[in-house]
Amino acid sequence: MLNCCSDKKKKAVKSKKSWKEYFLISAKNKVMKFWDKILFMIVVYSLVTSAFQISTGVWCKNKHLLMMEDVVTIFYTLEIILKFMRRIPENPACGHAYIAKHYAYSGKLAVDLLVAIPFKDTNLMNPKVAQAMKLGRLM
Repeated sequence: MLNCCSDKKKKAVKSKKSWKEYFLISAKNKVMKFWDKILFMIVVYSLVTSAFQISTGVWCKNKHLLMMEDVVTIFYTLEIILKFMRRIPENPACGHAYIAKHYAYSGKLAVDLLVAIPFKDTNLMNPKVAQAMKLGRLM
């Protein structure tokens, strides 16, 4: 486990709050709890549609569903950004550098980046490969 802050740094943080501290979000924040509920619904929607598209091999041509896929991608991207600002409950006094290291070294960043790829817009891939890559959303 990484040791993020010494006692001197903790005392300095308590006495003077820098501008970076305003961009750290507590995991127990009511807004973050609401965000987690919204994201859970997005994940369920994504799981259902991804499983349907992979099993049938049909990529939807409906403009409303395609727009919803864009919304899902935006939500996943916003989640990645918010995870860099969300405090870790085990070490609430730590800053952005510790949070970024923890997020990257845990492997969650790689999975989240895979999930945030807009597969319907990737014309560089074979459609079969794009469907296989979309399986990452089911993790």
